[in-house]
Parts: sequence; structure tokens; C-alpha cells
Amino acid sequence: MPGLLLQADHDRVGRIIHNEYFEQDVVKFRELARARVPAQSLWQATGGQLDQSTRYRNILADLGNGDDVRVVFRSGSTVWGSACLARTAADQPFSRDDILFLARVGEPVARGLRLSHLLAGNHPAGPAAPGVLILGDDDSIISSTDAAQHWLAQLPRTTPAAWICRRRFSARPAGHARWRPDGQAPVSPKDASARRPGTGCACTPPG
Repeated sequence: MPGLLLQADHDRVGRIIHNEYFEQDVVKFRELARARVPAQSLWQATGGQLDQSTRYRNILADLGNGDDVRVVFRSGSTVWGSACLARTAADQPFSRDDILFLARVGEPVARGLRLSHLLAGNHPAGPAAPGVLILGDDDSIISSTDAAQHWLAQLPRTTPAAWICRRRFSARPAGHARWRPDGQAPVSPKDASARRPGTGCACTPPG
């Protein structure tokens, strides 16, 4: 998906992410994460009828894309990364050998990504990096990134994390997801007070 996001304008970025999280479609990353074979092409999933995919029909066709193949880099039951490779409409679709090759290299790539995290260590977040908070149903912080801790430290101690999420992600009319201005993670259109346990929110630099 990162490659698709580089191709797309702001509106398409939002539509790509919305498709991934909220629409029924084929070859979703979360499905590949649990699949026996962690790679699949759009051509393979639709039997060559790419228009059967909502993502292709509403987004990718306008970019001049043809087939694409997605792969998750999984080691054991843990996914350490993913990739989406695309071809133009004039290109041949990805072959079975292409897909099997990606499936074979998925685990070595996953081990490499895991090792890179271990070797990098836990460095302090940069001052402009966005942060992520995971809140429980009682608004307590279950998990937070270094960047989130950095930005929380800039706030008065009386400012609860849940208030930040409610301010950042105010309610929208039913059926509409609220998107961050930078096109990143979507949030539920429901009011923040109705969040399910483990809901996440983003903390970004002021301004």
C-alpha cells in the first residue's frame, strides 16, 4: 500500500485507507496475515475480472493500474511488514511463480525487519514525529509510542489522554469516517465516548 499512496493524491489516499478498513473487498492485508500463503494477486483473487474488486474499480483503474500483488512479511504468527507491487494495465498480470516467490521470501524479510528493530534499539522519538495512544474502555492508557509520551509530556498534567482523543476526533454524521488531515489512520464516526476497548488515537505536533 505505501507504493499506492505515493501515486495517489490526498483524496485517493483517504479512499485507499477507507477501502482497507471499512469496505468488503478481496486481498486485504489482514486476511493475508492469517492465510496459509501470505501473498496473493488481484488477478488471482478475481479470476482475471479485476472490476470485481471495489478497490480496483473505484481507485486503481483511474491510476492506470492493472494487476497488483500483496504480500505480508510474517514470522511465525507475527507480521513485521507488508508490501503491494503494482503493474500498469498494459503489463501482463503477476504469474503464479511471481506470487510463490514473494511467499517464499516473506519469512526471511520478516526476520530481517524484526532484527533491524532489535538492532536499532529504543531511540527517543524526533520532536516532530506523530505518536499513537491505545486507550482502554476506562480511558486509561494501555500502550503508547515514544512520540506520544513526548507530546503528552508537553501538556498540563491535568489534561487526560481521553480528552485529547475526543478533541482530535470529534463525532461526524453516521456513516462517515473522520480522516486525519494528513490522510493517515481513519477513526470511527461514532462519538469517542462510545469507543470500544483498545481504541487508538494519534497525537500530532501542534499547529
